[in-house]
Order: sequence, then structure tokens, then C-alpha cells
Amino acid sequence: MTTINFTKGRAKVYLKAINGWKRKYMSVSDLSKLVGIYEDVVRDQLATFDPMIRLMDDVNVLTLKGQLEEYASAAPKKVVKKNKGAKANYKGVVDFVYRNMTLPGGIVDSSVQLTFEQLKELKRVVNEEYKAKKPE
Repeated sequence: MTTINFTKGRAKVYLKAINGWKRKYMSVSDLSKLVGIYEDVVRDQLATFDPMIRLMDDVNVLTLKGQLEEYASAAPKKVVKKNKGAKANYKGVVDFVYRNMTLPGGIVDSSVQLTFEQLKELKRVVNEEYKAKKPE
């Protein structure tokens, strides 16, 4: 059975319905009717907080309010993008030229047309080698 991923937006929808509820008890079927989502899907998504919710029919959803608020207000995970840098691919400018601009046998081919990505990589290699050799 495939379910819709439980997102922070969905948690906010559930919270809005729970906060508007005036009674002391709210069943999963009540919540599903309010938000317009199948009861089985709501049960599967709320099972991240309480796994027994899938089996029990008499669960009070209002008890999950604090956990839903915490889940909805959690800071997003920051994706750290690793910059391998040119050093990971090439040892230096000579290595770049040898790999990309030579014919078999080591003769430099002057008719080679570098792509935009290769030019960006060459620029990184040159800048790194320049910084390494620059006197301070």
C-alpha cells in the first residue's frame, strides 16, 4: 500500500483541523472527514508519532497535537553541498591539458574545442594552482 508522504504542510492541515475542534475527543475518522483525506491515509501518516494508531479505533487525535506542532515547526534540514573542487579531478593545469587536449601519444591538439563545463573546470584548476604558488 502506497501512501502520500507526510509533510510539514500536511501536519499544518491536521493542526488547523485539531485547533478548530471544540470537543474533548477527536477520532481519526473525525479528522479524516474534516480534512477530506481517507481515514487509512491519515492513520498511516499519524503512525509516525504513535504506531498503535493503525490498530486502535478509539485513539484520541488531540493527544498528538504537541507532536504535530513540533513536527510542523521544525527547522528544515540544510543541504550541505560539497564542492569537490578541481583538485579532486586534476593534479594541475598540465594534467588538465594532458587529459583533455592531447592526441594519443601526448601531442597537443590545437583544434580541440572545450565545452563550457570544461572551461569552468580549467578556470578552477588555474585559480587553485595560482593560489598555491602565489607568494604571500
